[in-house]
Amino acid sequence: MRKRIIDEIEKRELLKMSEFAELNKVGYSMIKFYSYLGLLSFFRHNKRLAKYYFETSQRFEEILRLRQKWQTMADIILLKNKEL
Repeated sequence: MRKRIIDEIEKRELLKMSEFAELNKVGYSMIKFYSYLGLLSFFRHNKRLAKYYFETSQRFEEILRLRQKWQTMADIILLKNKEL
């Protein structure tokens, strides 16, 4: 993706799922999966299907860091639930 577009995406408060994936250099399906598990929070505008993400890059980076340490998804979900 062109740098100008990345710079525009970084300035936004809300990101679509595809933009969030692009910004974090991962696949769309990974964001969708983590959202399904409840690890990434999102909301929908006016009951539309599009999911919008706040700046959740820190949480996403933490998930990736735990995955690199060979933590299972079940362990990561338990850790998230303890934080709440």
